[in-house]
Amino acid sequence: MIKTIFLSLLISTSAWATDFGKCNSFFPGGKAPTLNIPDTKPLCFNDFAILYSVKTKSPIYCVERLSYLTTKHNKLKRSNHFHEEPMLKQSERSTLKDYQNSGYDRGHICPAQFRRNEVAMEESFSLANMVPQTKNSNRKVWNKNVETPTLKYIKKNSVGDVYVFTGPIYSKNPKTIGRNKVAVPEHLFKVVYDAGKKKSWVHWISNSDDAKMVPPITYEEFKKRSGLNLLGQ
Repeated sequence: MIKTIFLSLLISTSAWATDFGKCNSFFPGGKAPTLNIPDTKPLCFNDFAILYSVKTKSPIYCVERLSYLTTKHNKLKRSNHFHEEPMLKQSERSTLKDYQNSGYDRGHICPAQFRRNEVAMEESFSLANMVPQTKNSNRKVWNKNVETPTLKYIKKNSVGDVYVFTGPIYSKNPKTIGRNKVAVPEHLFKVVYDAGKKKSWVHWISNSDDAKMVPPITYEEFKKRSGLNLLGQ
């Protein structure tokens, strides 16, 4: 009971908004990229932002502005309190029932382990920050070989801000799960841009049971594959 009340307080006092004007500081150059994608909603959270697709019921991308200072103490306990996103209308959301017995994990786009305070930790478990992800891709390849090494790089090698964009890539006619038809991505990407060193790289991982770690691709290759120009370069 106490935990439930505490989590409700976190939700009600979060620094939320529905305009990137409230969180432009998360983006390189202080401005969100212009993308010609219909039916999207900008969602500002405590320490990350999401461009959300009403069509796929999942993020187009999540963006984070990270550094040694913001990540050196992030050893918070996972809340594991998955919840529907109250900033979205009921018809725009995915739900817990959509994922139930689907065979897919609720895979974080902005990872819980990057969060810097309890409010941000709670927010990261919003279903607006999730995609259907295979267990092998989510728990093994993505978590161990993409998210954890990215965090280690920021803690040990960054000399300033590191901007990270993470998101799903879908096939032309993606499989869906649940009553709300949450789209299942074909691949996941993570763009890492070290602004201090002026360098970037992109992880591009299959969302499949036989997903394997592959070498990062260049940002130019990422733009060709995805059609997304997130860094404005």
